[in-house]
Amino acid sequence: MKIILLGSPASGKGTQGDLLERKYGLPRLSVGALIRRHVDEKTPQGKRIESFMVAGKAIPADTYIELVGEWMLAHKDGFIIDNLIRSTDQLRIFDVFCKKHHFCLDFVFVFRVFEYEARQRLHMRKTIKGRSDDTEEAVHERFITFNTSIGEIVSYFSKKHAVYEIDAERTIEGVHRDIVSIIESHQKI
Repeated sequence: MKIILLGSPASGKGTQGDLLERKYGLPRLSVGALIRRHVDEKTPQGKRIESFMVAGKAIPADTYIELVGEWMLAHKDGFIIDNLIRSTDQLRIFDVFCKKHHFCLDFVFVFRVFEYEARQRLHMRKTIKGRSDDTEEAVHERFITFNTSIGEIVSYFSKKHAVYEIDAERTIEGVHRDIVSIIESHQKI
């Protein structure tokens, strides 16, 4: 089973990804965590993307595939990925990658949350975790990037994969129940 979680900053992708990983035992990739690890370790890719990340901009698509594509190929049998695509450039490169490697996704969940709610969540996260990329400016820029691209991204996935929109402003438990219900109703078919 291949599951993708898409959404704006602080929409709950990481939390739901953790819950799904525990429930289904699938390997999980947080693209954001992978990127931060490369930046923290000052790898060649990390050095290239640091300025994009701090500004809240999508990383260049070729670097993105370099980071994520290798992981996907190593987990072809099933996975959960948080925030696979953030821009239309990444989408185009991802489409080429999928065709080349014959990838088909089982579930794409799009998490919807208003920017005000996300800012409240991010303020709490920054206080607890101290993430340098959760500045007011970076968060707003990430919302602009997400909102600019999400229509085309959802349209792309809808043509090729099963896409489900999730109201992510509800409780963690309520969101999780909805996702599990969707997955399990399709497994019975």
